[in-house]
Amino acid sequence: MPTMLRPSQTLRRLFVIATGLAAIESSFAVSSLRAQTAGAPTSTAQPLDARATIPFDSSVVRGTLPNGLRYYIRRNAKPEKRLELRLAIRAGSVLEDNDQQGLAHFVEHMAFNGTKRFPKQALVNFLEQSGMRFGGDLNAYTSFDETVYNLTIPTDSTQLVPRAFDVLRDWAGDITFDSTEFEKERGVVLEEWRSRRGANLRVGMQHYPFQFFGSQYVSRIPIGTRETLESATRASLTRFYRDWYRPDLMAVVAVGDMDPKQIEAMIVDRFRSLSSPAKPRPRTYTVVPDHDTTFVSIASDAEYQGSTVSVMWKLPKDSIRTVGDYRRVLVAGLYSGLMGDRLNELSRQPNAPFQFAAVGRGGFVPTRDATSAFAGVKGNAFAASLEAILQEMERVTQFGFTATELERARVNILRSAERSVAEADKTVSGAFAGQYVNSFLGNGNIPSVLTAQALAKQVLPSITVEEINRAARDWTPRTNRVVMVSAPARADVTLPTRAELLAIFDKVKNAKLVAFVDSTSNKPLVPTLPSAGRVVASKVLPETGITEWTLSNGIRVLLKPTDFKNDEIRFTARRPGGSSTFAENEQLDAQFMGLAVAGAGDFSPITLNKLLTGKVASASVSVGETGESAGGSASPKDLETMFQLLWLRMT
Repeated sequence: MPTMLRPSQTLRRLFVIATGLAAIESSFAVSSLRAQTAGAPTSTAQPLDARATIPFDSSVVRGTLPNGLRYYIRRNAKPEKRLELRLAIRAGSVLEDNDQQGLAHFVEHMAFNGTKRFPKQALVNFLEQSGMRFGGDLNAYTSFDETVYNLTIPTDSTQLVPRAFDVLRDWAGDITFDSTEFEKERGVVLEEWRSRRGANLRVGMQHYPFQFFGSQYVSRIPIGTRETLESATRASLTRFYRDWYRPDLMAVVAVGDMDPKQIEAMIVDRFRSLSSPAKPRPRTYTVVPDHDTTFVSIASDAEYQGSTVSVMWKLPKDSIRTVGDYRRVLVAGLYSGLMGDRLNELSRQPNAPFQFAAVGRGGFVPTRDATSAFAGVKGNAFAASLEAILQEMERVTQFGFTATELERARVNILRSAERSVAEADKTVSGAFAGQYVNSFLGNGNIPSVLTAQALAKQVLPSITVEEINRAARDWTPRTNRVVMVSAPARADVTLPTRAELLAIFDKVKNAKLVAFVDSTSNKPLVPTLPSAGRVVASKVLPETGITEWTLSNGIRVLLKPTDFKNDEIRFTARRPGGSSTFAENEQLDAQFMGLAVAGAGDFSPITLNKLLTGKVASASVSVGETGESAGGSASPKDLETMFQLLWLRMT
């Protein structure tokens, strides 16, 4: 039952920009959708209304019970005979009273220690006897603003599925909070408090007062405080449960290989009896206030691994419910991707101060979005890394992105949308369940992949460089800015000063920059194809259905069709040998070969990446101790590119 500190993971979340079009909100006229999905030219589509509401995927059965509980149901056959269940609650640690710090998470623990239908250990015993793994198929998490319970159950038992819904119903309203179990679990929660207060959390807690400045988040870390956990009473625990575990703040999600009508009947039958308190406490959302001052937080810990520097700009919250919202999400994805490409080029320069860097815009807390820039620092180059990132962002502010950069990004997003449609029937149920939980928690809509692809075809061509440049300026204001440094507390690590970091902003503003040059190549990947070989023998292995070819150079090829993916071919190759057969003076060559083979042919890694725009193909080679290997994958339409890459890697 891990405590997932979602807002404490904000830096990672901010870079997960919604360019995976299966999960982005989208909507427009039905006739336009039909025209697009039928391959009609974009110019024939009806103009989009930016105010139009995004339609929820019609494959999802949705409803709201009279008591306010919502449900989302979808039939999905991957994996077969499995059902993914979620109970999502819009309540987490930020709602705790002063005497309840850590008790939102404690309630989650008690859910596994006894309910009305499953006393004490009976719940875990029942589920594990049904083939579920505790912690894998059976789990939960608590965050600042939410609590989510997960179950993965087989559907080939007529008794198990109804009992699983009994479990969800008990968690929603009938946890027993046995006094003996309460005292036992207190020790478990305290031990988790001790184990989870590792270096990452200790450093994060030094940053929280600046990230969440002036808000309740600062004092409501989901793991709580030792003092409160030691002194907590059963009454304070049940008070949190009574106040916030109520149907108007809940959703049940069920996705899997089962008739939605049967599932809906079970949900209605069990959850309609849930009721809220006579005078429910208002569920308000915590506001993170504005601040004009740029905060600087420099945190270190003896056990912390790696060094980073980052900047976040706290922004107003944007909804994701209309076509106009969808457009903004696409702009954010384009911006973060284009910045990522530029920073990747910088990281490959010999004198680059950082190992990697990223910039993105996304959700921060329910009342705030944020832009964040982040870098993994080399040595003590904290200030230099910050300067390099801000300088590249300022270059965009002054000169903007280029038309060729934007065109490549458009092609890649549309290719991604195309693959999402091709693989739609291979999407696993857990992925859908996660989307619907996020939709409930964030009040957003989830479109079908066809709708998302069709809308992308219409919206992307109309997004201009100027629009992205304007957004880049708007998303990095001088206010609500926080600089954070995280580093090991060691003698060889020299931390920057607050004044040193703040001075970089003015230094970058006054720097004389030049426009970015987008270097590309239109040369073919393999200018002259090698002489072709031939198949000298072919046979089918009847026990497996594998076709075996023998090529004229002696290579054996084993070919097996599968239906695991609709738009993917994978290959692997191996021969015995490896570094154990090399001379002593060749060992380092073998060890570092994988790093050296980064580009291909005459193309550097950067140029190669641009050349492969819109392609889904990869190939790599490696040397192990006892053999040499190759591997890769491709969309069937890009299979030729994959083999050309392989040939270049090998030669």
